Amino acid sequence: MSIADYPHRPGAHCGSASLRNLAARYGWGFDEPLCFGLGAGIGFGYYEKGPASRTIMGRTSWLESSFFDTLAIPFAEEDGSDWETAWEAVNARIVGGTPVVLFADLYSVPHKARRLTASECEFGGEIGAE
Repeated sequence: MSIADYPHRPGAHCGSASLRNLAARYGWGFDEPLCFGLGAGIGFGYYEKGPASRTIMGRTSWLESSFFDTLAIPFAEEDGSDWETAWEAVNARIVGGTPVVLFADLYSVPHKARRLTASECEFGGEIGAE
């Protein structure tokens, strides 16, 4: 599944690259550093549970939602559905032409028959979804 004219480009950081890709899709003209700043992205955290199994982050956990709030852009945020229900909702949005920002535990996502470390991932979303 994919969105045919979606401008996917990897970036320096998964969240800011995803936001930059959305900005390109909608013609907002924001580069990745600006997207990071608009999302109040600088921060630090260590997490042993969600959004990944073990993470040290150099960003805030609210980067994406803060980006949309700062720009007064409406967005929907959902959490807590079982996998099948959540994937059906994601698929429906993508088939309808709406990009989706997804959060996943990168360590648990199979990719090319092996697990990748965060530094090996192609940031900015995959399979047509952000």
